[in-house]
Amino acid sequence: MVPASNQNQGEVMDIQEIRDKIAKHELIPIHVTNGIDGAERSALWVDGDLDTFLESCKHIGARAIFFQFLDLYEDLFFADPTEIRPDRFHADDEYDDESGEDLTKVEPKLKPFKQHIGDHMSVTMMCITPEARLYYMDQEPWGEGFAALRSAAIETLQNGWQARLIELEEEQEAKEREEEEREERALKPLDSLLKDETFCTLTTQAEMFEYAIEEFPEIKDLHPEAVRDKIKILANKVKVAKKRLKARKK
Repeated sequence: MVPASNQNQGEVMDIQEIRDKIAKHELIPIHVTNGIDGAERSALWVDGDLDTFLESCKHIGARAIFFQFLDLYEDLFFADPTEIRPDRFHADDEYDDESGEDLTKVEPKLKPFKQHIGDHMSVTMMCITPEARLYYMDQEPWGEGFAALRSAAIETLQNGWQARLIELEEEQEAKEREEEEREERALKPLDSLLKDETFCTLTTQAEMFEYAIEEFPEIKDLHPEAVRDKIKILANKVKVAKKRLKARKK
């Protein structure tokens, strides 16, 4: 079903036009900045000043306003590891210092804000009714500046960690390729077993495996599965050779 929309094919109405249209139908216009099309449809941030918020709360039947201060404290000058690295990394990886990453080293412009430690940075207000929860935030100008710089510093660390993640993955891939090449070189001499009469008379891959270990003790250091895979290839070649020989005798 197509949502109802402005039937005019012109531009979208501006805020004042919308307010007038709603008021014309004896309804209360409340402009919010988020929530209408999001997951939390009942949690709405009011766009406007404090008086607008309080009037809006009153219009939807609120009888109390809850408020909470956010103070600037020392820990906000540090980044928690969970803010920086993906969940897939463990605590023993990089950035595992319990005190977190010092953001003033990433963004020195944060240092002057330490004079505000203990001060109110912002206040958030909320009213609750069966229809909705309305929110409003009043933030100190310096608090906005601090939040912006902190977010930028966090982003810098996140980008650095992502770059390091790519490096770690590339290093791991290189190690795996190197190990595969080492195993391939170490297993190459086993090809000579195809000319070994004793080896070719063995009937099971388990016997062939044990025989190969006796003939080439150095392969004990390799991953057993890599050796078994090689034995499987040799066993198939022996089997094919025996079939061809039998066919020729016929």
